[in-house]
Amino acid sequence: MKTLEDLRGNLPQNKAAKMLGISKSYLSLLEKGKRRMYLEIAEKLGEVYGVGLEEVLCAYRVCRESILIKRINSNTSQKKTMNIPSGKSLNE
Repeated sequence: MKTLEDLRGNLPQNKAAKMLGISKSYLSLLEKGKRRMYLEIAEKLGEVYGVGLEEVLCAYRVCRESILIKRINSNTSQKKTMNIPSGKSLNE
């Protein structure tokens, strides 16, 4: 499945952001799945990238799922490395 970055293709991020009327940093965060995307931005992305709204939303979903999976994996690995003395509970 394509990501927002894939949809952008060879268009430089700063140029795409300018065409969308948003900052380059906000576009970068959208592409990484770290910011919420408003419908107005999704519609503009579709226009600028020459794709339909559904494709933009699917690409954004891929980005968001990727970040959620990373968070879950990070939390799982942190739990594995916690040292809890034997005979103690987490509530003590």
